[in-house]
Amino acid sequence: MRFLAIDDNEDDIELLKLHIEDLEWEEIHLSGCSDWNTAKSILDQGNIDLVFLDYCLGPSSGLEILINIVEEYKPHPPVIMLTGQGSEEIAVSAIKEGAEDYLVKGRLDPDTVEHAILNALEKGLLKKKILQQEQDLLEAERQRVMLESVGAACHHFAQPLTAMIGNLEMLSADPRLDEEKRKVYFKTCLAAASSMSEIMTRFQTIREYRTRPYSRQGDILDVGIDEVGSVKRPLSLATD
Repeated sequence: MRFLAIDDNEDDIELLKLHIEDLEWEEIHLSGCSDWNTAKSILDQGNIDLVFLDYCLGPSSGLEILINIVEEYKPHPPVIMLTGQGSEEIAVSAIKEGAEDYLVKGRLDPDTVEHAILNALEKGLLKKKILQQEQDLLEAERQRVMLESVGAACHHFAQPLTAMIGNLEMLSADPRLDEEKRKVYFKTCLAAASSMSEIMTRFQTIREYRTRPYSRQGDILDVGIDEVGSVKRPLSLATD
């Protein structure tokens, strides 16, 4: 396993190494650095299993770096916050911002360090599973919206397409129709084609999907669109 200690005190990093070596686990490699830029270059490699983070890092705050880690890496490696003084306020802030555990440097021993590592790794694994579940649910929702969009397209194309087919059938069924009736049928077909063209344009300008209540028929797939040309209305599809 690979651990990273972000601490500007080399003696504290060495002491942490000694405590970890006393655990007699399988090989653990602990690397150290003293600033966020160096830490980021290490974390970007994607092979860090756990981070020890000092609360006070010269010009930087450990909480600031913690926030960076949580925001930039999904899922982020488990983080154990370290501080020179025990403070419930700091502990609460660290946990709130995403740290898995909190340790006071002056109270470290192999058992304490081992307990914190196991706790952080377990919480990190749980967070990773939750993140994966959220991603799976998001992908399922995207698939649902895509299918409803296809349904919406079919729904809106059905009426003008039916009208066009019906009028073309009447034209082909009776070649002796007078000119006026032919004009009416052709005009209806052109109107249907124009309606289908407008619907296609509206679907091409889709920018967001949302649902809203619709009477007792379930939900409406409300496909909001930007204002493009003269097309300014949303498309909606009733779903069960």
